[in-house]
Amino acid sequence: MRTSAVPFDRFAAELLRLYDPPHRAPATRRQVKKVLALVAELGAQTTADLTPVLVARFIETRPPGQSPRTLQTLLRVLRGICNQAVINGSLRVSPFAIRGVSQWVGRIGRPSDKKLFSRDQIKRVLTLMAKDVEETAGWSQWRARRLHALTAVVAYTGIRASESLYLYA
Repeated sequence: MRTSAVPFDRFAAELLRLYDPPHRAPATRRQVKKVLALVAELGAQTTADLTPVLVARFIETRPPGQSPRTLQTLLRVLRGICNQAVINGSLRVSPFAIRGVSQWVGRIGRPSDKKLFSRDQIKRVLTLMAKDVEETAGWSQWRARRLHALTAVVAYTGIRASESLYLYA
């Protein structure tokens, strides 16, 4: 199969069209756009520049203290970008076909346990929020009431915060 390198900016524009809603979620598109921008910052001129050396430089340029999980997520997005270049015929071999994501990052341990709050801590927060409702007026009071109601529902029912964000009456 013949491959011909494509200018990276043209490839990025074509790839981002595949991630436009409703094809993919807006957050996924933002993540792909972010990784494409990071790769462009590393000096990728064409799709032929998507090499293992570029992946190594990508890893080295990550900020110190960044979570290995974040790095792993970014590498998975970069793997998808490289795979798309291979599918388009603009890259001969993906660097991730040579060395997988787990070989670049290594094994990542189990995430730390979530911190749970005591009843006294929850009661203190709800009391402060009720006080805020009493002391505010107008638009601020409406927002304070809404936040207090949401927090009370989460505290008393024990549902996850992400579940509560999608509740509606």
